[in-house]
Amino acid sequence: TVSRIVQVEINGRGTLAKLADFSLGGCAIRVSNSQFIEPGESVRFNINALFDTPIMFEGTVVTVTSSGEGIQLGIKFNNEGSHQARDTLARLIMSSEIDAENSTSHVSTAS
Repeated sequence: TVSRIVQVEINGRGTLAKLADFSLGGCAIRVSNSQFIEPGESVRFNINALFDTPIMFEGTVVTVTSSGEGIQLGIKFNNEGSHQARDTLARLIMSSEIDAENSTSHVSTAS
């Protein structure tokens, strides 16, 4: 599970979305329900701030489900298990561990 804003392009239409889940073979992205998206559509998205330059992923929408006030897209990457996906997954895990450590490091131990 991830919570990161990404820039998404779906069949040439750009929008901001939330990366909600990430694995070696694909991901889940949440977009507003003002988007009309069907399974089979091509998707590209950038992940910023994990590396020196933005990382681009490409895939195909395999599922579209309702999610709160928007929709969640299940995306299968075009290059499953790629080196890029492994590196990104590792960085996402490391950044979430660092965030968890920082949020607990401010707890006072005074009685």
